[in-house]
Amino acid sequence: MGATPRQGETFGRYEIERRLGAGGMGVVHLALDTRMQRRVALKVMSTQIAEDPELLARFHREAETLARLDSPHITTIFDHGDVDGTPYLAMQYVAGGDLGTQLKQRGPVPTPLAAAICAQVAEALADAHTAGVVHRDVKPANVLVRDPDAAEPFVYLSDFGIAQAQTGEQGLTRAGSVAGSWAYLAPERAHGAPATPASDIYALGCLLHACATGRAPYAGSDVEMAVAHVNEPVPQLDGTDTSTVELNRVLRLAMAKDPAERYASAGDLRADLLALARGAYDPGAAPLPTPTPTPTTTPTPPAAPATGAPDEPGPSRGRRTALVAGVAAVAVLAVVGGVLGAQALGGDDDGAADGGSDATGAAIEGAIADPVAGDWDGDGLGDLRVGRWIWRDGIEALPALMVPSDGSAFGEAVEDAGRVELPRTGDVDGDGRPDLVQVVESLDDTEVEVTTWRGTGDGVEEQSEQTFTWRTDFGFYGVGDFDGDGRDDLVLTRNRGEKLMIVSVALSNGAGFEEPVEFASRGGRANDDDLFAVGDFDGDGLDDLAARVVNGGDAVGVRFKVLLSTGDRFRKTADVRIEDGRYGVADYTAADIDGDGADELVHLVTDRWGEDEYGATLAVQRFVNGSFGTPEEVVAPTSGGPDFPFLEVGASDVDGDGDEDVVRLLGFDETTGTAQVEVYLSDDGTLAEPVVWGEVPCTTTTCDAESASLVSSE
Repeated sequence: MGATPRQGETFGRYEIERRLGAGGMGVVHLALDTRMQRRVALKVMSTQIAEDPELLARFHREAETLARLDSPHITTIFDHGDVDGTPYLAMQYVAGGDLGTQLKQRGPVPTPLAAAICAQVAEALADAHTAGVVHRDVKPANVLVRDPDAAEPFVYLSDFGIAQAQTGEQGLTRAGSVAGSWAYLAPERAHGAPATPASDIYALGCLLHACATGRAPYAGSDVEMAVAHVNEPVPQLDGTDTSTVELNRVLRLAMAKDPAERYASAGDLRADLLALARGAYDPGAAPLPTPTPTPTTTPTPPAAPATGAPDEPGPSRGRRTALVAGVAAVAVLAVVGGVLGAQALGGDDDGAADGGSDATGAAIEGAIADPVAGDWDGDGLGDLRVGRWIWRDGIEALPALMVPSDGSAFGEAVEDAGRVELPRTGDVDGDGRPDLVQVVESLDDTEVEVTTWRGTGDGVEEQSEQTFTWRTDFGFYGVGDFDGDGRDDLVLTRNRGEKLMIVSVALSNGAGFEEPVEFASRGGRANDDDLFAVGDFDGDGLDDLAARVVNGGDAVGVRFKVLLSTGDRFRKTADVRIEDGRYGVADYTAADIDGDGADELVHLVTDRWGEDEYGATLAVQRFVNGSFGTPEEVVAPTSGGPDFPFLEVGASDVDGDGDEDVVRLLGFDETTGTAQVEVYLSDDGTLAEPVVWGEVPCTTTTCDAESASLVSSE
């Protein structure tokens, strides 16, 4: 039997950095996974489990069950096994703190925020229950809260250490003992009944009470609390306002003494909690109150807890100056208000790093000091990257093209990148040269394969190939520097059901990407028609997302909003509604057309040209005073003939003057075997009339069943 590892020692493939805490189940360490090169919370289990064959077998069965849980609000188990007979769990490390400590230090939170927090825990429970897992110990100490100044803080449920499968088999506890915490234990559990989803729902009701009041529903010794859970009425908050009345109703249902009278599912409870949050919650509200300073000396902050934190709370833990959190590998958020949610938080990054530096700030050998947007060949002029495909009993990728600029026209297109399906472009390795990224979904919809090609100045070369678990419908992907380290990251969306979209970011590590972590989520309506553009719209050095949402029902037009990156999540801004149906079918891109460091949103929209002809025009939307303004049509419409125009727009600094120019790719002409490329040159924000700069060839003489698109960041 191996001994419990200590700081500086190696435990299997894990290097122990420091001890984070301990409890009845074992000891939690901060450790480096030397194979994956990531920090984890390593829980080394106690000898009670290691020396009991039955408990050890049950531990491994339950670890496998928990590792299969797929929920944005449940901490991830990366690995489990044993080293020299000592079992362990390797979990997502969270450099933050728990809700229990936060409530103790800072007191209760406003009702809408309490509801928003508990709605996320309810989602975690709903996902666990669907997978057949009961948590059995829902309490503030097992809820980790992210980001101190977030108006809509992200939380997730941790420490499934005593969870059990819904098979009648008990979790990792001895016969005759009761798993859980008495302050949050359902009445039937005090009578010895097994844990069920209904008992988790009761505990979540107690958690809601604790968030709203700063204390558990009942106080006293373990016995006194058990008697109170069984006999005392469900506690109600004072107040006759609508929010308090609704909160009391939710508490009565969640904490009903009879399990049959509680919410039928955690999902039902979540729906009521979201409604409570929407009814009174202001996304712009002030953050949680700062703890009242004491006149005594300031202690040195001790170590922070980790994911899978100890089973029993330890002494006061160190933290940053506000709410609980700073999650190292996960970023998600509550769906509040029925729109694409995002959180206002203050990231630790000061902004974009200098171009051509790695994550430590060290210079990258051979990096371009002052890169030009779209410059693929390194001559200081922006070029074009074009993807092509053909329909042959399905979509088949054709060799991608690089179309070089000489400052006044495009040269001959070069096939230098092989066959790439729907590529995106960005500077993944931070060397100042554009790279290519491709994301392909697996046939069984459970994974995505991400391939990165490094730009070399005279072509591209494959740099990495990765596979990420992605168990729900895959949607949009794009590339941008969302954390400001000078390297472009990967943003992915996925749809969970018909009315919940998850927006995740896989941060660049220079050679590829880390595991995707959630930056935002949005629920409340169908989202199949939502589209995004990537750009730094507020000019802070962090790329953001522009979201286009088609108006529902009989409403005409679209809504636009910016999801501002804070470095580790997206913060929503106000919508701007455009009641013009043309913008629902327009193409658009982010471009810094005036060279001020902040991107504008450039739309290519249709327009009538005479009675029987269509045309196209450009409109520019600027981000001003916290939201997008109304689009301004800045170029007169051009004739496009009787057919609806091909709308494909991108950006590249084709003349190298520091202002990004707007590029339009027209449809293939079967008579010439090419597609024309037009350029709208920008001069300090003023866009000129379009001029044909070059053409893109087909692979056949008639361009039959062929199509092409400009490769951009989204």
